[in-house]
Amino acid sequence: QVNADPLLAAPNAPTGVTLGTPTTTTLPITWTASTSTEVTGYKLYLTTDVLNPTTTTSVVATTTTPGVTSYTYTGLTSGHTYALSVTAYNAAGESAFAYTTGTTA
Repeated sequence: QVNADPLLAAPNAPTGVTLGTPTTTTLPITWTASTSTEVTGYKLYLTTDVLNPTTTTSVVATTTTPGVTSYTYTGLTSGHTYALSVTAYNAAGESAFAYTTGTTA
């Protein structure tokens, strides 16, 4: 994708990704919003490769509201450990990954 606005930069990464209370099939997370002023929303990623959590390219969900700072991953397998990642994005691109790991109950 070509950036139409040469003055626009990809946003800073969100921070403080925190795992909520897991269930057998869900893992909720919250994060602190990107400090960038030009954030379109956030992209959520999920992988079982917890040693390389930022190599996934499978977007699970995309928000289009910059103020949304939580998401619950659903349909997961009980007793599995996952890497849960979030990035901020805008027309210029995507931020670095911010992530945590969690295990379903």
